[in-house]
Amino acid sequence: MLRHRLTDEQWNLISDVFPEPKRTGRPPRDRRQVVDGIFWILRTGSPWRDLPDALGPWATVWDLFNTWNHDGTLQAILDRLRGQVKIDEELWCIDGTIIRAAKCAAGGGKKRFRRTARPCPGPEPWRFNLQNPPVMRCPRSSATLSFDRRANS
Repeated sequence: MLRHRLTDEQWNLISDVFPEPKRTGRPPRDRRQVVDGIFWILRTGSPWRDLPDALGPWATVWDLFNTWNHDGTLQAILDRLRGQVKIDEELWCIDGTIIRAAKCAAGGGKKRFRRTARPCPGPEPWRFNLQNPPVMRCPRSSATLSFDRRANS
């Protein structure tokens, strides 16, 4: 048995928020179980896939949470339950374990960029022309060039 489930009094407050189930098709999941699953996720901060099996399939609970969040059903549930509990408006608690600090607060330094001699790999076209200017290039011809001294004499 999981702790912190809705009591019968709390369920009676919100049970009329949900529409009547349709007469055809698959029977819907028990809405009380789904509401308990949503509150369990919101209270623990666990991922949806870690929802206990006793609270229904996580995909169904997430889908109904998403639907109810968009159509205002979840807000109506929370408003009704809030009326039952007195909330101290002066008390504000922030859990410091989830607030992210700057990198420098954790001892990390600034990220520095290393400059390389050649920013991009491969030869650049203008470098090729400097190393081998077009004037110095030998034109291609069908005749073979011979560098033998005896052949020229």
